[in-house]
Amino acid sequence: MRRRKNPQSKTVLLGVLLLGGAGFLLLIGRLGFEAVKDRAALVQRDVATPVLVHEDALPCEPRRNCREITLVVPGHAQVRISLSLPATIPEGGVPSVVLLGGFDIGMRSIYEVPNAGANAVIGYDYPLDRDLWYEAGWLKRVFVARTAVREVPAHVLSILRWTRAQAWSDGRASLLGFSLGALFLPAAHHMAALHGEAVGPSVIAYGGADLAPILGVALAGEPGWKRVPLTALALFFLRDLEPAYHLPKLKGEFLLINGNGDRRMPAETVERLQRLTPQQKTIVTLDSDHMMPGNQALMDRIVDISRRWLIERKAVNG
Repeated sequence: MRRRKNPQSKTVLLGVLLLGGAGFLLLIGRLGFEAVKDRAALVQRDVATPVLVHEDALPCEPRRNCREITLVVPGHAQVRISLSLPATIPEGGVPSVVLLGGFDIGMRSIYEVPNAGANAVIGYDYPLDRDLWYEAGWLKRVFVARTAVREVPAHVLSILRWTRAQAWSDGRASLLGFSLGALFLPAAHHMAALHGEAVGPSVIAYGGADLAPILGVALAGEPGWKRVPLTALALFFLRDLEPAYHLPKLKGEFLLINGNGDRRMPAETVERLQRLTPQQKTIVTLDSDHMMPGNQALMDRIVDISRRWLIERKAVNG
């Protein structure tokens, strides 16, 4: 005997699906609203005065003094930096450049700027456990990266304040973001300006705007069933960082350096970075892939272009 279909059950099922769809759309809208609030909150919160708790000597090139420094900022992870200063500080002090490099290089970034002259070079170490990062799968990496996103802009603000309070500083300070650091720089620059720490001419090298395609490339090796939810989760957790949100709010002068064969930063993200960065801006496109630690020739060229541009704008000493 054939079982008769109940039209009422179809109606109930359709109602459930419609309610579920509406709930999903409301959730997406709510998450989008929360994302905008979180981005604003990330850079609007002020930070306490940083306190130096550790200082030790580092190997250095001749006629320079290099130190490893740890700062404590209440409510935040410790701030670890490396500092390279000329052995003799000229009267009136020296300008500073704060380097936000790739994840692997951290404080060693000061060694990528040889012959720094009468300038202070500061290398920033991200608040990530490298052993944990390399041992973890992508899901755990997303949560670890989320912590860093909420720390880096506040750390950079603390570094600028500490730097300008030093007897060797002449008050000038610029930010240089390379690769991963180029993604952090817009939020850090935005936060610094909101809290009265003016930033001089700054460099964004091998970055992009719109995290979705960038994460898509980073996760390209994962199977589709894992890549799609991981990308969505990463976008949600890293939403505070989105350069496309912070870039239009920046004021100052910017040098944008990118490679025309960059396989890490999709072309549309580079175009969006260049479009959203406010004037005054200088755009340089090199014939290269993404900048990597092993490509010293490209790194030297990027540093040389950045140095010349900063000297022309009197952001650093020649």
